[in-house]
Order: sequence, then C-alpha cells, then structure tokens
Amino acid sequence: MTFPLRRYPALLALLALLAGLLTGWDPQPAHAAPSPPIAVDGTKPGRTFDGVGAISGGGGNSRLLIDYPEPQRSELLDYLFKPGYGASLQLVKLEVGGDTNSIDGAEPSHMHERGKVDWDQGYQWWLAKQAKARNPDIKFAGLAWGAPGWIGGGNFWSQDVIDYYLSWFDCAKKHNLGIDYLGGWNERGFDAGWFKKLKSTLVSKGYKTKVVAAESFGWDIADTMAADRELKNAIDVVGSHYTCGYLGDSQTCESSGTAKSLGKPLWASEGGSQDTDTGAAALARALNRDYIDGKMTGFFHWPLIAALYPNLHFSTAGMSKAAQPWSGNYHIGKTTRVTAQTTQFTKPGWQYIDSASGSLGGDRANGSYVSLKSPDNAAYSTVIETMDAAADQQATFTVKGGLPTGTVRV
Repeated sequence: MTFPLRRYPALLALLALLAGLLTGWDPQPAHAAPSPPIAVDGTKPGRTFDGVGAISGGGGNSRLLIDYPEPQRSELLDYLFKPGYGASLQLVKLEVGGDTNSIDGAEPSHMHERGKVDWDQGYQWWLAKQAKARNPDIKFAGLAWGAPGWIGGGNFWSQDVIDYYLSWFDCAKKHNLGIDYLGGWNERGFDAGWFKKLKSTLVSKGYKTKVVAAESFGWDIADTMAADRELKNAIDVVGSHYTCGYLGDSQTCESSGTAKSLGKPLWASEGGSQDTDTGAAALARALNRDYIDGKMTGFFHWPLIAALYPNLHFSTAGMSKAAQPWSGNYHIGKTTRVTAQTTQFTKPGWQYIDSASGSLGGDRANGSYVSLKSPDNAAYSTVIETMDAAADQQATFTVKGGLPTGTVRV
C-alpha cells in the first residue's frame, strides 16, 4: 500500500478496517523522494501502550467546567472523554487537593484538619464520575502538588502523607471510583524510603494501585532504582515531566539508557503547558517521539482543560478553552484533534511495533510514525506526523505477521 503524505500541519492516522480523518490538503504540493517501504509486522516486538491522558489539577484549571450550563457542559465533557468522538482520553490524573496554590488556584483538601474527612470536597470527584460514565475503561491517577500544613509537621515525605492518600482513596470509594496509579509529590524529587513505605502500605491494605515516580524532571530515579532493588520493586512506572523540553517544539523526547533497561513502563507523565491551538504541533511530535526516542508508553497533557479565568497564567492551555460559564461559550482546541489521532485509533494494552516506528525516510525532518497492534492481532494503526515536512512524500507500507490485510482507511 502506498499513501501520499501531503505537506501540511496535521496528522494522518492509518487504521485497518476503521475510518480516519485527513485535513489540510495542499492543492499545489512539492514532492520529495519516496521513503523506503515500511513493514508493519504483527510478529515483531515492542512495548505495551498505556494510553494518552490529561491532568485535572495543578491547579484550579478545571474549576469553571462544573458551572457551565447544559448542553454546553455535556458537549465539553464528550469532547474530553467520549470514546471515538473528541480527545477520547484514556487516562486522567487528578490532583489530590492540598489547600495550597498549585499554579492558578488551590484545590481544596478533603481533610483540612487531622481526622476530619469531607468525602465530597471540591469538583474532582464529579469530574471523575463524568469521565467514567462516558468511558468505563478510563483509568485514574492521583498526585499531590502540596498538602495542608498539619501534615507531617511540614514534612511531606512522612507517614502522614501516606495516611492522607489512603483517606483520599476512601473518598474515591465513596464515589464508586478506583485509583489505578499514584504518585508522590509533584516536581519535588523523591525520597526512596517514603516510596518503599508507600508501596508496602498499599500492598498490606489490599490495593493494586501502581506507584508512579518520581513525577519530576529527568530520570535520576532510574539510576537509584538500578542500584536499589527494594526501590525498584516499589515503583511500578517511571514517570518524568517535559521529556521533550519545556515549552519547546518537541523535536527530541529522550529518556535514558538506564531507564529503558529497568524493565518498567516509562511515562511522559506531564507535558504540554502550551496554547490549545499553537501548541498542537509540539504535541503531535511528542505523542510519536516519546516512544520513538525514549520508549515512553504513556503520556499526560497538562492541563485537561482551560476552564479558568482568562487573566490567569496558562489560561489558554488545555484540550479546550472554557472560560465563560455565564454565556456557555467555549472553544475546542487543535490539541483535541491531535490527541484524537492516537486515542481514536488505539487502546491501552495494544503493543507498539518497534520495527514499524521511526522517521520517514530515516530523516526526522520528514516526520515520524508509530505503529501499534491489538493484542489479538485483529487491528493495527499507524499514526504519522509530518509537522516539519518541506515537500510531499510517498510512504509505502506492507502488512504481515497475522495482521488484517483488508482495506485500510486514511
């Protein structure tokens, strides 16, 4: 199969037996030399895809969404969470509120005082239930940006915080929700002993929640894990922030050799922070190149939605902009469309095919592509971005190894 890849700022999704979306046709294209054939082989190895998600919190960025009138509120929620519709998010990270300003506002704590729990505090549980209602398979992560001052005598890395997390889990249960992943302290490094104790506590209480660390910058924790078997066993997912650079164009998205060798899932556990429209090109590159460069199998965009007042920082960053609950006005960003090119054509649990992921024609300037297949080999998808291509290209794909060879949709 040979496909023309036009020179335009958009993504192509190639999916066996399902329809994709093609936009931005250039009526008078230039042409580049054809790329070597790409073999999409279902027998070849690759890491397991964990999903694409976004972060509600860090902080106050989703606040105005609950105040929107209907039908606009449901429309926005559908664009975020409804499978096969908009962003079709597969993961959501919720801020564990700490009564502290965590960027553009404070997320309220469920426990302002020791021993006094408010099961319904804030709007994050409402948001999580809305997400779950639209996508029963969606997974939730939790992370704290701060905590009330009574905790640990001011020391976050304390037993108090572990107990605080467990009481937050109890709140989730009250709302018939489960927490699939849990981090430590947002962008504040890590304490190895604390993470070991967190994991042992979760196991002793019967939780199957996976621990994500360090939720900070760089891959230092991977070096420590390599030298500390107990810490390695305590951490299920190694997550780093802004793996493609902060507020950049996401040309390169590296992890580290040590991180790749740990045998653990690697995540770009926070990225984004750019305008919902002008940041879409960087996101398009990052969603492919996090895996190609760094073997990262999960990605969280910050923030989920810009549902905050427009005079605040990052007031245009998110899948959409929703700053006017009094009028119902909102704007669906290009980041939603870019995200959909991966999420509408994959599912968590699919497998990347390493040999069918790389740079077009071996040159990053032409664009990048990743291929994934379902566990039963009944479907596959190749997502291509040509953000930097200076000319039209021809891409040829061969399909084998038990994958379907019927009509492919572009």
